[in-house]
Amino acid sequence: MPRRNSLSVTLREIGRIERTLYTLEWLQSPELRRRIHIGLNYFLQILAIFQS
Repeated sequence: MPRRNSLSVTLREIGRIERTLYTLEWLQSPELRRRIHIGLNYFLQILAIFQS
């Protein structure tokens, strides 16, 4: 298994922090959840059209 250098470890940790901060924002913001829900529904409708 290749040894990870400090840059790759650091970037991975930054990504984890960003994901955690986004999750906390999502949990605290009904408006963000609503916008994501609308976008997801739109995407699923488009997907259903192409799959039929």
